Amino acid sequence: RCTMACRKPPVTPEGWQFAPLVEDRLAVVCRADHPASRRRRLRWKDLADHTWLTLPAGTAAHERFEELASAFPHPPRTYAVVTRSPTALWWLLRHEDVIAYPSLNLVRPLIDVGEIRRST
Repeated sequence: RCTMACRKPPVTPEGWQFAPLVEDRLAVVCRADHPASRRRRLRWKDLADHTWLTLPAGTAAHERFEELASAFPHPPRTYAVVTRSPTALWWLLRHEDVIAYPSLNLVRPLIDVGEIRRST
């Protein structure tokens, strides 16, 4: 018997079980002084003209973003860097004029100290 910690895979292999340890969800986030952060409540269509920092293809966040962005009136503008590195993602969110749709647990430390904000 083997135990490991990971995100839920799209398909659980036969004979395996997945037991969530922490509930997670995706959230729209941006730098605390980003123009979008000034609005109390944002609708998805309000974000169409911003530049997006997307997560790598194959991640749940990327797949869900692609689904939601299909409702934009035009293809979303995306930032030239795509990374799996939490450190790089945090730096880009704090220093670049981008919006992202990552796992809330991934960016919670930056939200907690007020460096980035999430849309409600």
